[in-house]
Amino acid sequence: MFLMLHENRMKYWWLWVVVALLLSGCETTSQWKGVGLVSAFETQMLNQGLENKAISSRLSLEADNAAVAGNTHLAIDYAERAKHYAPTHPMVWYQLARLYLQQERYKEAEASALRTISLSKDSTRLQAKGWRLIEQSRLLLGGESHSQYAGHRAAKLER
Repeated sequence: MFLMLHENRMKYWWLWVVVALLLSGCETTSQWKGVGLVSAFETQMLNQGLENKAISSRLSLEADNAAVAGNTHLAIDYAERAKHYAPTHPMVWYQLARLYLQQERYKEAEASALRTISLSKDSTRLQAKGWRLIEQSRLLLGGESHSQYAGHRAAKLER
């Protein structure tokens, strides 16, 4: 009998290793900059049973607060996490585009603004804002002719 129990335990030794690795990996969210604050904040919201859209909205609000406080790095961290919870929400992408522009990450700003435009089919106002952001980004990169195209697209939508 004892020998059978021992054999059964030995069959599943790998399961204990997997469980140990999973438990030790609980704090692996450190990939995100500023994760101490974000991780605790997200954990709190998840424990409250909030849906992804609500979590995304709260993270976006935290991103706005961090940006107002002058911490654009943390603001981008919050906005990127918000994007994780609501990847098809155009306002999350627009917020990210604005923050990238503030950090002079022009190509990322333009890519996020293009994503905003593609996701905001119901809002010509948000599409126009996306094009204006692209216009600014291209101008700051030194591409005046390319920025004019974005400006014309925005002007058409603003009419």
